[in-house]
Amino acid sequence: ETIHHYTCIMGLWSAWKPCLGDLAIEVRYEDLVENLETSARRVLDFLGLAWDERVWASWLAARESARSCWLACR
Repeated sequence: ETIHHYTCIMGLWSAWKPCLGDLAIEVRYEDLVENLETSARRVLDFLGLAWDERVWASWLAARESARSCWLACR
């Protein structure tokens, strides 16, 4: 069922992407995982927003929180 939904959503995106042109931005999960700062800066630039170090600080805090939780569960 999940694969079916994913296929439908990607089909819709493929159909609408050319129509939307510069009104939409595509952000791949893999890019976010590989380089969050670059991806976040790209999205913020698209939205016309300035980079704020709190974006990075928030990610670091979330990562540390997840790490702490993982260690506590071991």
